[in-house]
Amino acid sequence: MRSLKAYIIATACLVVGALLYALCRTDIWFVQMMHLDKIGAWHCPTDTPWGYWLVYCLPDGLWYLALLLIQQQIVRTKSVVSRALFAVAVALPFILEGLQAARLLPGTFDYMDILTYLFTLILFLCLKKLF
Repeated sequence: MRSLKAYIIATACLVVGALLYALCRTDIWFVQMMHLDKIGAWHCPTDTPWGYWLVYCLPDGLWYLALLLIQQQIVRTKSVVSRALFAVAVALPFILEGLQAARLLPGTFDYMDILTYLFTLILFLCLKKLF
């Protein structure tokens, strides 16, 4: 039952993150390719710190939480490979942001993303026994 709850929450995180992208981020290539930008972007205020976080950082945090929840289910097998994959999953967004900061990866480095990932990881570690 715990694993089903984890998969449901992970799926919900992915859907909500995708909806935020589709409804608020018309500058994204995939959104344009799917013609979702034609439905008109909702007015998503990005001129305040909370609005910016909601549109640009929250989707990444939700997807990170989904990744951690799914990886936690894989780690239950207790194999060396599954534990190594979980460690990579934990570090992945921080590594990607670091590569963006070093201009080795395209994208925009953002301290708010780092804070969102840290908050997501702390929340996950505090609540992981529930999943």
